[in-house]
Amino acid sequence: MLSSVMGNYSSRGLADRYFNILDMRVYIDAHFGADEAFRNKSEWAHMAIRQTACAGRFS
Repeated sequence: MLSSVMGNYSSRGLADRYFNILDMRVYIDAHFGADEAFRNKSEWAHMAIRQTACAGRFS
């Protein structure tokens, strides 16, 4: 699959011109990290409150 997406298929619009497939491992690792953080309810609540409090500066 990877070779078909990364190959020279730009005339048919199938090439991965933005290299999304190359970043897939990082995306999956981040997803599992978020899932693990969410399982720790007290730490998740702490992070959520901290992020909400810090967002006020940008509103």
